[in-house]
Amino acid sequence: MRQGLMSRDHFTCDISRQIWESRYQYRDGNVVYDLSVADTWQRIAKALASVEPIDREVWNRRFFDVLKDFRFLPGGRIQAGCGTGRRVTL
Repeated sequence: MRQGLMSRDHFTCDISRQIWESRYQYRDGNVVYDLSVADTWQRIAKALASVEPIDREVWNRRFFDVLKDFRFLPGGRIQAGCGTGRRVTL
């Protein structure tokens, strides 16, 4: 995780936090994997980079840089399912 992103609050209103927590924050029962929205961005970036044949770490950083600070948001099902191990259509 990049320094500073974990402690920063990326939400400007309660409804946006509530939507992230209820739809996109990765949880499995009582276990919470995405403790912050930056964790969600990292989960998505890592999953996208995992299919690259070379330089996966470079692609991971590139994808993360595009996702961070909400510069780009993929579709909801991608945010919810990417990198979770769940059998979903991306």
